[in-house]
Amino acid sequence: EAWSCQQPNLKMLAHADWEIKNHRNENIKYSCVTNASRWLPKLESLYEVEVERDESIEGKDRRNMRRLLLWAYSDTLEGWARCGMDKSARKAYDCMVKIEELSDEDVADVERIQTTPLDFDEERNEFSSEPSESASRYQDWIVQPNLKLFDEMDEFLHPEYPIYPNSQSYTSTIMVLSRSRAANAPETAHNLLNKMLKLYDSGNWFKNRPNLVAFNSVISAYGKSPKFNGAEMAEKVLNLVEELYFSSPQYKYLKPDVVTFNAAVTAWSKSKEEAAVYRAEEIVERMEEHYNSYGSNFLDVKPDMYTYNSLIFAWLRSDLGKTSAENAESILRLLIEKYDNGEKEYLPSQKAFCSVVNAWSKSFVPSDTVDHNSWINNKSLSEAYSVKRAMGLLELMERMYSEGINSLKPDVITYTSVIDSIARSRMTEGSEMAFELLHKMERRFKKSGDKSMKPNVKSYSCVLQSLIHSQRADKHNRANGVLEHMKQMDVEPNSFTYNYVINCAATVQGDEAVKMDAFKIALNAFTNLRSSPDHQTDSFTFAFFLKACCLMPMTKLRSEIATKTFQECCSYGKVNDEVIKRLSRVFMDEPEELRAILKCNKANAKFVTAYDLPKSWSQHAAGKKKSRGRKNL
Repeated sequence: EAWSCQQPNLKMLAHADWEIKNHRNENIKYSCVTNASRWLPKLESLYEVEVERDESIEGKDRRNMRRLLLWAYSDTLEGWARCGMDKSARKAYDCMVKIEELSDEDVADVERIQTTPLDFDEERNEFSSEPSESASRYQDWIVQPNLKLFDEMDEFLHPEYPIYPNSQSYTSTIMVLSRSRAANAPETAHNLLNKMLKLYDSGNWFKNRPNLVAFNSVISAYGKSPKFNGAEMAEKVLNLVEELYFSSPQYKYLKPDVVTFNAAVTAWSKSKEEAAVYRAEEIVERMEEHYNSYGSNFLDVKPDMYTYNSLIFAWLRSDLGKTSAENAESILRLLIEKYDNGEKEYLPSQKAFCSVVNAWSKSFVPSDTVDHNSWINNKSLSEAYSVKRAMGLLELMERMYSEGINSLKPDVITYTSVIDSIARSRMTEGSEMAFELLHKMERRFKKSGDKSMKPNVKSYSCVLQSLIHSQRADKHNRANGVLEHMKQMDVEPNSFTYNYVINCAATVQGDEAVKMDAFKIALNAFTNLRSSPDHQTDSFTFAFFLKACCLMPMTKLRSEIATKTFQECCSYGKVNDEVIKRLSRVFMDEPEELRAILKCNKANAKFVTAYDLPKSWSQHAAGKKKSRGRKNL
């Protein structure tokens, strides 16, 4: 018990000394509960000895030792539950299984005591197995006192009933299972909850009863489940706790709260089912209905910020394009309306704004749906409705910040999200807007020294991405200028930055001199990335550079550069279909040479895919996803 009580929880570990948090030996993080566990084999041995020694029917010594061992397992279980390490769930559940086994043994003992009529032989000073007329007297005078083994210290064990696992042990195990990544953790937690309900309904569980934390944890566990029906099961548990509270008098204490409903909303927000977001909305509507009801139907489950943030997240995951973004923004503006009406707890976070901006960046609307005569600062630059909405949210943040709401101060993350939205829209004039926002960040950073306004590598990379679709004849020079400017701002380019410079140069239109100038910039970026000690090339790097090779005249030099580039890509195992496609365009008029380079016997080399080539050529290619399944407990 002493060692288990000393086991720190996750919050305590987060504030622990550096040596503990960063110790290579993970065992130091749960050394206390490990020390507690070392005493269990000794207690188990003592219990086995007592079982063999005490062969009496009433088994006073045997049951008393069983109770002590059960306590030891309970204390150790609590230690593992607080620990929060990867193996905590497995260890805690193992303790729970041991407790249940001890309980089953005690149930059998009590049944045997209560159903076996015995007589007491005063001469031998022992009990006889022969039934007698004094059996009933024995039950009243001898057996019942012997059953009262437990003192007042154990408030969860009734002196006249078997030793059952207490509600704390069940709840702690369910909680640690809800944090586990094991594939069968939700079902295991749900099974324990059902056992609690069965024990409580039996009427033999003394002061124990299922608590709301157990239900909430099971719902949360299903919400984290990778299985397809996880959210469905989470809602079923929510329905169960509602039904128990409203329909069963003995469960009137089990009042669902906001956490209960939020856990179910979160489960649907993470679900991959098609109608998941609508199921999440239905639960939020139930919350509002309960909160606005009177009398017995009332529940204090007013949707809070967590509820609405989960709903926004559900719409962001719904992948319904414009519908997703519009509904996410409508919830965001509902929160702003509530805040303006005096409900200050509904102030949206900066993260919520950026999330909705990102939603608009992924939903494109044809430009004919946009009013080209209206835009910020009377500039008719908009060719994408999504960018207009993203810019509108940025303006709203700037207005609210100017009114004194410091938490909504637009920073580098906010501006970069909007620039990313511009880049994804593929607007021909989007680069001008992107550069305007970039220069705005730089001016504010240089003026105030505020590091939250300093553009980062993603900011510059998104600006470069917006240049790719520009019609400017000098966009390759401008992209190269961004690289040079990053050095002045002490921002190191990464693989994405170089890739966008190469791709930007590869899309240049013009005469032969302009194209060769663009190719040199692409070659310089390609060479710098290949020689970088901190960043590596990827499949896109080779695909973009092969695309840039088409800028060169159709000469032997072009063929040699393209061939060596592809061979290097093969040696790194980064060939994908896009690389093959770009290589095919370089050798469009030389099919035999293309077939020789690909080492493929297909009649038409243009239809070759990465699957037709040696596996070693594409073992590290972009776009290949590794499945990471979850193991059971």
